[in-house]
Amino acid sequence: MATRKILLGNEAIAHGILESHCTVATSYPGTPASEVLRTLIRLREEHGLDLHLEWSVNEKVAFEVALANSYVGRRSAVVMKQVGLNVAADPLMSAAYTGVKGGFVLVVADDPGPHSSQTEQDSRFFAMMAKVPVFDPSSPAEARELICKAFELSEKYEIPVMLRPTTRVCHAREDMEISAVSPEAPFPLFEKNPARWAATPKFRLELHRVLNEKIHRLLEETDRPPRLVNEDSLPSQPDPHSRRKESRSCLVASGTALAHLCEVLRDLDLWDKVPLYQVLMPYPLSSAFRETLLERYERILVLEETYPVMELQFQDAAKVHGRRNGVVPSQGELLPETVEKILREFLGLPAPREIQVPSIPGRRPTLCAGCPHRATFFAIKKAFPKGIYPGDIGCYTLGLNLGVVDTVLCMGASVSQATGLYFAHRSGRKDAPVICATIGDSGPGQRSGSGCPVCPGDHGQRHHGHDGPPAHPGVGQDPGRQNGAQGFHSGTRSSLRGRVRGRGRPLPVQAPGGSAQTGGKTRSEFPGVRGRGDRSAALPHGPGPKRRLGALRHPGEREMQGVPLLRQAV
Repeated sequence: MATRKILLGNEAIAHGILESHCTVATSYPGTPASEVLRTLIRLREEHGLDLHLEWSVNEKVAFEVALANSYVGRRSAVVMKQVGLNVAADPLMSAAYTGVKGGFVLVVADDPGPHSSQTEQDSRFFAMMAKVPVFDPSSPAEARELICKAFELSEKYEIPVMLRPTTRVCHAREDMEISAVSPEAPFPLFEKNPARWAATPKFRLELHRVLNEKIHRLLEETDRPPRLVNEDSLPSQPDPHSRRKESRSCLVASGTALAHLCEVLRDLDLWDKVPLYQVLMPYPLSSAFRETLLERYERILVLEETYPVMELQFQDAAKVHGRRNGVVPSQGELLPETVEKILREFLGLPAPREIQVPSIPGRRPTLCAGCPHRATFFAIKKAFPKGIYPGDIGCYTLGLNLGVVDTVLCMGASVSQATGLYFAHRSGRKDAPVICATIGDSGPGQRSGSGCPVCPGDHGQRHHGHDGPPAHPGVGQDPGRQNGAQGFHSGTRSSLRGRVRGRGRPLPVQAPGGSAQTGGKTRSEFPGVRGRGDRSAALPHGPGPKRRLGALRHPGEREMQGVPLLRQAV
């Protein structure tokens, strides 16, 4: 029996994945996409589904695990945020050539704004570069519906398909009907075909030709053409074969921009006066649709977030208004007030009345009360008051407010940048400052140079490592353990300190602070810290002698003498 629920956008996407009979779903957490796999985990347990779910160590691994499942004819989904697609770009480009058997859908949540990312890049450009189709939903219900269509399209053309919701879709809520899920899992069959699945460069040339043919057929796809949203705006449809050009304007939009545009048109009493076309698949944009609009209208306004993906596919740039001619801002979200201002300017209407917002200083993001990072940063600042502090992506980026983060580039970059800063100062000055890099979540395990964080002979660089499960992305699974979303693990743990010691490098320095796992105690308060023979520096589980940092320090660490160590879980 069907019921109705108010679902978060990411929850709606998860329901769409289950309703499409997907058998494997993988992800690496990151806002605004984290809730998709979390919802799938909950639904699998509620309904007792036979479904493999995995928090992978990074987006590249997540992509490859799900892709292999599609090779044997089963449906797969992989979920990530937009900067995570940078990590998965390598398999994406290659998978477009090899294609798939079972439906393969890549859900990439973009973050125009940005709200919680280091860029507001547009993943639809990745789809264009890889030559894979991409859907752009405008609401949670539409995202759920397009997941099913994406699987169908993927299997029809044997090609990966991207669904690209944005923050406003992922974190919006909408009332919708929920039906019972009856999973269907086809028998897995891997058909050996080295010329396709293990193609060498000569065969890749042929696969590229086949991919181009798929895109050409998609251009003529008639199942999901752009549609006129407000049909009353065209009381008498002109003959599409007529050569007469109408002196009229029209609007083309996709994603959240379309939802805002619908509201603005109604507010301005223009709903039945200006034609509005919704594009569900921005790439490849239907050639027939482009030709019809260029023939029928003199001026076309394109609204999309964040880059001019649809706009660039129109051949006649003189007729198309958008980001390329400055009508639409080149950065930031297209919020309702921004859309209204753009529309008024495009149609020659009076500018909207400016609302004076009170000048109230905003509250800077800060670390939570009681967060162990506070003590960590305090100790680093006290030990190295004149240091340079390369930082990393995660909640510990908020060390900015404490004056202990000087650079933030991307996940895993702090260690690499510390190395570069060390080399720059080593040869340039004699009074080189101490360089202390901070890194955490699962950055050390998945994207950093933490396998060799300190160069041979380097005693001026410091590396503070959080050797625990990720906190900021919103999951408790630890990529350092052999576990996932299946509810089991091997009991073994990949220690950051152990990996570093195995490389013969100086140990990362960790400063004091409390954690949920230690009850707020520092390392010096725990008995049984292991002896010099075991350099993993993990907290003990049994009795033994106390040790302080002095016994672990390498040459040049005198300034940290006596500062207690903690294996800190974040």
